[in-house]
Amino acid sequence: MVKKPISKEVLNTRLNRIEGQIRGLQKMIDADKDCESILVQLTAIRGGIESVGSLVLKNYMTLCMKRSAASDTDSVEAMSKAISIWMKSRSNTGS
Repeated sequence: MVKKPISKEVLNTRLNRIEGQIRGLQKMIDADKDCESILVQLTAIRGGIESVGSLVLKNYMTLCMKRSAASDTDSVEAMSKAISIWMKSRSNTGS
């Protein structure tokens, strides 16, 4: 069974939510809110970004599989590259 890609609308809804969380974070900083509340908001934003990233990666893999079935391209190599890019972005968060 080939999975259907996540729609642009779903991705945009999640990105809009993250955008709102970031605006809220800016207001919290301007209002001199306590550090713990700011960290909680940052954690929520990071979780939202991770969620959208996972959905985009799943989309990429789904679309890659469809393309490879149609054109005999190397889907394993393409998926490996996508996963490598995603993992690199995750490993750079600790700086």
